[in-house]
Amino acid sequence: MTQRILNGFTFILILFFTLQTNSNTLDDGVAIGSNDSPVVVIEYMSLTCSHCAKFHNETFPFIHEKYIKASKVKFILRDFPLDGIAYRASIISHCIANKNEEKYFGFIKYLFEQQKTLITSKDPIEELQKISSIAGLNKEGFYSCLENKTIANEVLLSRKNGEEKYNINSTPTLIINGTQYPGGLDQEAFKKIVDKIINK
Repeated sequence: MTQRILNGFTFILILFFTLQTNSNTLDDGVAIGSNDSPVVVIEYMSLTCSHCAKFHNETFPFIHEKYIKASKVKFILRDFPLDGIAYRASIISHCIANKNEEKYFGFIKYLFEQQKTLITSKDPIEELQKISSIAGLNKEGFYSCLENKTIANEVLLSRKNGEEKYNINSTPTLIINGTQYPGGLDQEAFKKIVDKIINK
């Protein structure tokens, strides 16, 4: 089943990679933090990526408390799904958030906490539906969301944009004021980089 999902995702990618990137939403992502922050962090992430989960479970809470709340960092999340489950999870996350940034980041946090359960499930789509129901999306809304072509387009084109504009080929990849850091950063490494920028 997992292989079928992955093959289907690859086919969809081939179709969408023939499209023109013509939507401003691709460069926007979902952001929290002040627009006046001296540091802008962009993260390309996949919701089934274990290194992404580690970053969000261990480093991101530190970033949020020390830098985002203090208006020192504006943090932007962008979709870069690596497989069919990550692709569908990204679509669902946008439906649940309904353009509410805090709600979006909250659901992403919960998804990463539940990642192991999701990716080891015999039926990951059913497991994703259960996770989504806890966040307030009923079964009908879940399947309706998966058929939302507008959101599906934006998720796939976000990945396309990451590959074409930044040559992203792995997750997580952080872009801090224009400089790329593949593989995520622990708290100390992030602090060292960001504090150096702030204290210039």
